[in-house]
Amino acid sequence: MAQEAGNIIPAWLNQQCRQFEGSIRATVLLGEADSGPFHPVAQWPDESAAVSLAQAGLSAIRSRTSVLQSRNDSPPSTGQTGDILACPILHEKQLLGVVTVEVQSDNREKQEQLLEMLQQNTAALERVLSTKPHIDESQAFMVLDLIAASIEHGEYHAAARAVTTRFAAVMKLDQASLGWLEGKQSRIEIISGSASVNPKMLLMRTMAAAMDEAIEQDATICFPGGDDDISVAHEKFNRLRNGGQICTIPINYAGELVGACMLDHGHEAGFDADTIAVCETAVSLIGPILYEKRLQSQGIGTRCVARLTGRDKMQRRPGNRLRMFIIAAALAAVGFLTTQTGEYRVTADATLEGTVQRMVVAPVTGYIAEVTARAGDRVHEGDLLARLDDKDFKLEHRKWLSESNQLQREYREAMAQYDSAGVTILRAQLDSAAAQLALAEENLARTRILAPMDGVLVTGDLDQALGAPVERGDTLFEIAPLESYRVMLEIDERDVGRLRIGQLGQLALVGLPNQRLDFEIERITPVSSTEDGRNYFAVEARLNESVEVLRPGMAGVGKVSIGSQRFIWIWTHELVEWFRLWTWTWLP
Repeated sequence: MAQEAGNIIPAWLNQQCRQFEGSIRATVLLGEADSGPFHPVAQWPDESAAVSLAQAGLSAIRSRTSVLQSRNDSPPSTGQTGDILACPILHEKQLLGVVTVEVQSDNREKQEQLLEMLQQNTAALERVLSTKPHIDESQAFMVLDLIAASIEHGEYHAAARAVTTRFAAVMKLDQASLGWLEGKQSRIEIISGSASVNPKMLLMRTMAAAMDEAIEQDATICFPGGDDDISVAHEKFNRLRNGGQICTIPINYAGELVGACMLDHGHEAGFDADTIAVCETAVSLIGPILYEKRLQSQGIGTRCVARLTGRDKMQRRPGNRLRMFIIAAALAAVGFLTTQTGEYRVTADATLEGTVQRMVVAPVTGYIAEVTARAGDRVHEGDLLARLDDKDFKLEHRKWLSESNQLQREYREAMAQYDSAGVTILRAQLDSAAAQLALAEENLARTRILAPMDGVLVTGDLDQALGAPVERGDTLFEIAPLESYRVMLEIDERDVGRLRIGQLGQLALVGLPNQRLDFEIERITPVSSTEDGRNYFAVEARLNESVEVLRPGMAGVGKVSIGSQRFIWIWTHELVEWFRLWTWTWLP
């Protein structure tokens, strides 16, 4: 390879260093395939470049992969002032050598871009060197120059115009044209020296037919000159352009014909066998590069349509079938989400409560002596729930009973003695004692705490509080009826504005995950509450149906039906609203 390279590699390396902005030095090492040893065959700007770049080059040779060595990762003793890019030269999986370039770059993204460009240019160098026995050094360098033009421009149209213009200049052509297959016919896209192309013109349609003729035969057609080729379309096109010689070369990409390049010469004998060989070599190398750029310049929708309709030959490559399917599925999903509508529902945590809830409080001050029911028990009106210690109340009752009996005797004696003044006083004392006795009896009866209604105890577990003191008015139990319930929803503050009284929804309880209970919004509280770092509004809803196993306090999830919306809005509106608020917050 080193002997075959001649002056191509030094010229190519000089071209790379001009192409890479900020190039410091570069070298190319070549040797026997796989075994080596590898020696420098080209250096830029002088022979000292090979020494400073040797370490990165050897790393690429050992790993057989590209190496990017940042100046920040190298010790100061190496004298490295820029970032080093090293790319191995491989031919049919055999290691032939390595290209190493040191450049000044600003960031990681630029480093990766330069490394990718070096990989493409190195692959082009290998392809040109593999055709070296068929073309001379000047022709090989011309081909490399065309490849560099196709790689230098990132945008497809700029690269294609640069290639056709340079192709026409170096080969002394009237013009060079590019056309690509769309379906079963070619479409002219680029003509050297022309800013735009009108495919409806007769000349353009005839040129496209000539390209189709070469593609269908999968052969290079020259007219006049190719006696063995079918060249009816070429003859017609040549008449329209007033003579000369034309040469059409098909473009092969991944084993499929995707387009053609037409070269127009002003002389009828402008293309000899050597010139045609050089042109075929150039087109075979730059055609796939331009086709890749053309694919990348198309939108996702255009690429998918092309692949689905068969206009994109890449669809036949096994590695791209999955990609084609994924893109098509993604487009179908986006189309479905943006056009189809569904029911939008606000979701919130929900708790089941009784419509009426009664408090059972301590009627007197005392101590808990007995508990006969606790939270969760079903009770009937009048059932004993608990009993307070009644010793003090019994003593009080006996005291006033004894006092009342004593006053009764004194009252009768005063009556027997006709003591009217004493009778009046004792009558008043007797009434007071009777009132105190009635109060003592009432307090004694109040020590028995009874259920005020049928229902279930929601709260109240006093088993662990026997003997504990209670004050009058302390809540001992809460009881709720089993006939009717309400649903309490904790609606997030972002969604409460969408709720209206009368809207319907469904409730799924943790204890009944397979059953949905219908409810209707009855009340929206205007005051928010805070829990676990979030604000919510309590919304009350009436449960439209009752199930025997329902109990107050059961928790679940409620969904309120708001209306019909597009699926894309349903799934993204929270993110969009958050982004709008965040943007407004940070904007001046």
